[in-house]
Amino acid sequence: MRVRISRWGDSLGLRIPKAAADAAGLRDGDLVEVFERDGGLDIERVGDIDIAGMIAAITQENLHRDDGWITAPSVGRER
Repeated sequence: MRVRISRWGDSLGLRIPKAAADAAGLRDGDLVEVFERDGGLDIERVGDIDIAGMIAAITQENLHRDDGWITAPSVGRER
């Protein structure tokens, strides 16, 4: 299928034909990742974010440490 690239603000966009979207299982609002590969583009659907799974994967080894770093003195309403 041929589609024309169009300007969309400072970016470029393309419309995915209905037949291609249906074949890929894409719906309005789906999140996709675009990769440059071998001089072309690959588009892959990104699954829903599993927050519960991400939280369950937190361990003491990968937990962000709070070393109490203060990079600048508090000012204004942030105190």
